[in-house]
Amino acid sequence: PGADPVLDGTRFSLKTEASKSIKSAKITISKFMEALWIRNENEAGLAQQSAQKLNEHLKGYDRIVMLRAFYLKTEQVKYDLVEIPHALLSLAAHLEAQNIVLSRGNSSGGSAVIRQNGQAVFTIKFDGSVEKITIANLMVNQCTTHATWNIPITMPGLQVE
Repeated sequence: PGADPVLDGTRFSLKTEASKSIKSAKITISKFMEALWIRNENEAGLAQQSAQKLNEHLKGYDRIVMLRAFYLKTEQVKYDLVEIPHALLSLAAHLEAQNIVLSRGNSSGGSAVIRQNGQAVFTIKFDGSVEKITIANLMVNQCTTHATWNIPITMPGLQVE
């Protein structure tokens, strides 16, 4: 928890995303934060705990930057450097119990769609099986893309699917 680097007094959280199922329009932060408190919580408990814990977590840094990697069929890797607005993720700290859908099955947890001005901007997932919070379906158009570049893959024997 807390900042990764601190540059000129600004605390950054650094995230990465790369997978075969990566979507250009939506971001997934597979481990936004650890959440040992998820297990055995009901909707009200998840809402209350998430407000407190997310606020504490977000106070640990000022800016969130994600490096996203896309493997292209042209034997290149495309990279996007995206900044996720701190205020956007802070919306999850105002989650209400009636917006949480609990998981069924062996693991505890649930999820909720976070909205801004009536528009879905991301989904928060409470995963009790591994005790973490995932941010999914975060709309890239709500973020700032600072840079995009392609790097050719030139390693002999490396195959791109």
